Amino acid sequence: MRYLDFGRILLGLGLVGLGVLSYIFGKFALQWQPVPDGLPHILAYGNGAILLVGGGGLLLSRRTAAPLALLLTGYLALWVVVQAVNDIAHPLDVGANLGLFEDLALMCGAWLAYAATADDGIAFLKGANGLMAARILFGIACLIFGLSHFLYADFTAQMVPAFLPYHLPLAYITGAGHFAAGLALISGVLSRLAAVCEAIMMSLFVVLVHIPMVVTPPPVDMVQLFWTMLCVAGALSGSAWLLAASLKDRPLGLAQR
Repeated sequence: MRYLDFGRILLGLGLVGLGVLSYIFGKFALQWQPVPDGLPHILAYGNGAILLVGGGGLLLSRRTAAPLALLLTGYLALWVVVQAVNDIAHPLDVGANLGLFEDLALMCGAWLAYAATADDGIAFLKGANGLMAARILFGIACLIFGLSHFLYADFTAQMVPAFLPYHLPLAYITGAGHFAAGLALISGVLSRLAAVCEAIMMSLFVVLVHIPMVVTPPPVDMVQLFWTMLCVAGALSGSAWLLAASLKDRPLGLAQR
């Protein structure tokens, strides 16, 4: 249950942060840029409201979490579809598609929050098949996260804190960690261990990389980017903890799907 509450709070904080950024900058979060042609940017304020209300509901209590987690699941699923349509022209470009898979992982986090907090509701989202689908989708996202660490290793290495040694090896090691977690989640082998390790690794990214980036005043033109990265990383770590909570009945050792 600690995993559940920790994940719910981290996911809620991350989404509330993205909502606040929508109001501060008057734009959709960088996570969803560029928006489709013809979509009025004034809708960014509506987007911010949904994220503030939904994320705030996750923070308040489990009673308020269930309906708002369902709202967030549907809303994030809509963005997954929008981004998939936008990215269809370059399906093999990992960098261009990274935001799509981050949103997919966030959608899974909201889905798992709903499944864990709703007493009744949509049977598929709460049932064994639905939970397996959420786990596999999150695993697919982890594969893309890992692949991005390998393809953009130099950029990833630049984000490693200066006090840590071996920046480039750490970029590859964390990429391998994402990839191994993805394979375990998709196959169902060592899935609980994979979810816990993924949640720990993502949480360390928040503490060691993203918080220092915003605490040390960034360049003015990078403020929105750095805060967006922090909010997304926090929400992703919360989603990973929610995934670990959904696998609480499994042993940390070998398990079948």
